[in-house]
Amino acid sequence: MLASVSHDLRTPLTSMRGSIDSLLALGEAIALEDRRELLEGTRDEAERLDRYIQNLLDMTRLGHGALKLARDWVSPADI
Repeated sequence: MLASVSHDLRTPLTSMRGSIDSLLALGEAIALEDRRELLEGTRDEAERLDRYIQNLLDMTRLGHGALKLARDWVSPADI
């Protein structure tokens, strides 16, 4: 499991570092629209990384009993 978690955390970081390195190295030599795409991609990857970390924290809380699941019946149509 640790290898999977490590991979899931590194993937967005690798993408973010690549975009940031490109922006730092090339700066205004990159077209404005391309810079915007790099920044938006970096933001998206940061949000993805945040979700992964939140999921890890939730799993830790579940494992230690600090978080309780509230289960209830729902209609499949409501899903």
